[in-house]
Amino acid sequence: MTGNIKTLVIGLAVLLALGGALLMLTLWPEAEPEATPAPPSAEPIPPLADETYLTVTHITVTLDSGESYEISPVPGDTVDYKMNTPAGVFPWDMSRVRETGAAALRVAVDEIAEENAGSERLQVYGLDKPASRVKLTRTDGTAAELLIGRQSPTGTHHYAMRAGTGTVGLIRVHVAERLTRAPDDMRDYTLFKTYRVTDEDGQTRIDDFTGHFSRLTLENREGLRYEIGRYLEGESAPPGIVRINRYYLHRPFEAEGHDYAITNGVLDPLLTLRAARVYDKSPADWSVYGLDAPHILTLRDEEGWELELHVGGVNTDEEAGRFLRVAGTDYVLLSADGGDFSFLSRDPFYLRATTAWSRFYDITGVDEIVYEYDGNLRVQSVSAPKPDEPDEPFVSVLDGVPLAEYNGRRLYRRLAEISLDGPYTDPLPDAPPDARFTLRMKDGTARTLSLYSVSGGRHYAIALDGESQMAYTAAGKLQRVIEGLEIVDAGGELPD
Repeated sequence: MTGNIKTLVIGLAVLLALGGALLMLTLWPEAEPEATPAPPSAEPIPPLADETYLTVTHITVTLDSGESYEISPVPGDTVDYKMNTPAGVFPWDMSRVRETGAAALRVAVDEIAEENAGSERLQVYGLDKPASRVKLTRTDGTAAELLIGRQSPTGTHHYAMRAGTGTVGLIRVHVAERLTRAPDDMRDYTLFKTYRVTDEDGQTRIDDFTGHFSRLTLENREGLRYEIGRYLEGESAPPGIVRINRYYLHRPFEAEGHDYAITNGVLDPLLTLRAARVYDKSPADWSVYGLDAPHILTLRDEEGWELELHVGGVNTDEEAGRFLRVAGTDYVLLSADGGDFSFLSRDPFYLRATTAWSRFYDITGVDEIVYEYDGNLRVQSVSAPKPDEPDEPFVSVLDGVPLAEYNGRRLYRRLAEISLDGPYTDPLPDAPPDARFTLRMKDGTARTLSLYSVSGGRHYAIALDGESQMAYTAAGKLQRVIEGLEIVDAGGELPD
């Protein structure tokens, strides 16, 4: 009995030992396997082209359409490129020229699609009739030609190969796009000139057309027409004229311009206009694009450069914009980003300064003012000192009666404040004017402002030197002038 118990105890001890060992094996972390050596790396795929700007004299791109152009690297402190092919009407976009030149010198291959591809397989890759052929002519006289085929199914690459081999590789899509650009895609369609200007301190800047144009004419297809000029820098004003504004109108009337209205309403939207691309290279029917009877804009700069731009209809495709044509070309262009064409319908009246005339005549240049109204003929002589003549007296005489300086100046100011209050497009009445005022200047020139009663006496149509200003002034403006004369006649003081 005692022996059996002893045997049982020993068995239990063995079982406990075995269980503990098993538990330790279960919980103990498994040893890491020995690292497996990586397989030797594959040989790098040689590029289709691996040149530098020092080894290549020129790059010729020929498209499947037959169009071609030639680019040359320009060695220097920093690499640059030039286009050897004449630009034509539109200049080359040099940023795109540089992109294409740099892309052609080194064309990396991400993956080999097929080696030893035969003619039938080349058709699969679009390399039997490649989208473009890029020829690199080296300084030693040798050359290499790259063929760019169709896009891969993933859309991330194009098939390409070096001519004379059967190895087809995959090159990145942005590289292929730069090597398959048509000449029209390499041009700069900025419509207006820019100017390189050197400041007094020797710094060079690029100016846009705004500060260099001299004349702008719009002939709207609906009949609206205006012509805006810019006073050129250094251009002297006629004697007696105080030049307040930068712009003036020639048509439909002669008038000082309203700088803010012209800048924001015409120049800003017009001069930011840009063509996005050529829409049709040689249209059979211009009327399809509204360019058979277009709006016509003519711009001229201070150096005599001139651009005539035709604006046609609105594109109804998904790509927004209007159709454009530069006179002398056969291209239909599409405006970039839709474009702001509000300048086509600007009313000339709201592009002019708001006063009828004499605000722009400094009283120091005036010799005599003639007032004709209600059968009266009044004459005011003026002798006003210039700012650099502070010791000279102000002298003004009305019909032989001397005027105090404040009355002489304020009476003239009332005349100067006759304003253009609204457009008047009807013909002037076939009758003598109801009032007429003439300024005779010290330089011998004269200008006459005539007022004709219209709208039942509520307004006066305005003519300057016999020419309708296509505007009216409120009747109260004339009454202020007559009232001023009456106050002076009564010995009173005109309010400031």
